[in-house]
Amino acid sequence: MDRENIDILLITEGDFEIESPVALNKLLMIILNETNNVYLITFYNEKYILNLSRRKILSLRNEGNRFKKFISAQIMISKAILSIYRRNNIGTIMFAFGQDLQILPIILAKMVGKRIVIRSDGRPTHVLKKYIKNYSLLKWCLYKVIEEINYRLADTVITECNYMILEYNFQKYKSQEGGNLFIDINKFINKTHLRNRGYEIGFVGRLSQEKGILNFLKALGLFNTDSNVIIIGDGRERENVLSEMQLLESINKLNIKYIGWIENDILPKYLNEIKLLVVPSFVEGLPNIVLEAMACGTVVLATPVGGIPGVIKDGETGFIMENNSPECIAENIIRALNHPNLEKITKNARTLMEREFAYEKAVEKYRKILENI
Repeated sequence: MDRENIDILLITEGDFEIESPVALNKLLMIILNETNNVYLITFYNEKYILNLSRRKILSLRNEGNRFKKFISAQIMISKAILSIYRRNNIGTIMFAFGQDLQILPIILAKMVGKRIVIRSDGRPTHVLKKYIKNYSLLKWCLYKVIEEINYRLADTVITECNYMILEYNFQKYKSQEGGNLFIDINKFINKTHLRNRGYEIGFVGRLSQEKGILNFLKALGLFNTDSNVIIIGDGRERENVLSEMQLLESINKLNIKYIGWIENDILPKYLNEIKLLVVPSFVEGLPNIVLEAMACGTVVLATPVGGIPGVIKDGETGFIMENNSPECIAENIIRALNHPNLEKITKNARTLMEREFAYEKAVEKYRKILENI
């Protein structure tokens, strides 16, 4: 496919107030290597998006309850597609970061003859049924209908690893692996031996229910140890997290340090201070933090969601826990910290990051995806 004739319209969700949409900025860096122009429709605040040439941004704001936001986002994105389509020669429209259910924009894109790529972090009905308690059957049925329409209309569905294609049964559609992002392997490096790290246990991520942060804190309540723990991040559950931390410190021997949101540039410093990073999420794609931690020689313990089992092999490149109940998290933290060969695991993880998740490798994978549409 001739790079000079390719214009891509990238559509993402996002949080208008978030300070750094790291994953989106990485995706922009990748596809700008393979396209003439990138047009972006997003719900992130434009001032936080990487300032690259050859990209135009239409930043939207969406408020209200979940259902209202779901409907209004479809309408807003559809209008934005028409606005950009009338003025520009768009060849491909990519829906990324949880946009699998954007049925109105996808039907519109098909009607105007555009190639459609859905970069999926996981089939919504699978995630709903497997990881969300007390989900609505009506909601599941609605998602199922929308999924089938969207995946069949798409010219390709891409995932971050082959494991996700099999896990979410994407092989029955036109699908490709290789939609993963990258890490800066020259920035995220192992500088500190495990025995010299100041925190035995750490959590880094958004403080929200789907990330399992409250279950993580409940798991810490099952310990009777003087371990040092660090929590890095911010989000809607911040006040609950701080309250739970105070309670834990009053009844346990845990020393818990909380740091709010930090810039990605200083994240390697903190990862090099953590021995075991716990990722107890209900829902994920393939989290950047898992890859960045593995590159820094930090041992990762995670739930088997999204593309995580595609990179973490239990006892080889990290550890997998069966679920994110507090009891399961606590048992697996002890199991991981007592493993006799953690250094070998961290070396295996670093080798995998260098081989599969360098920037050049990600660009190569996306080039093949665009050529095979």
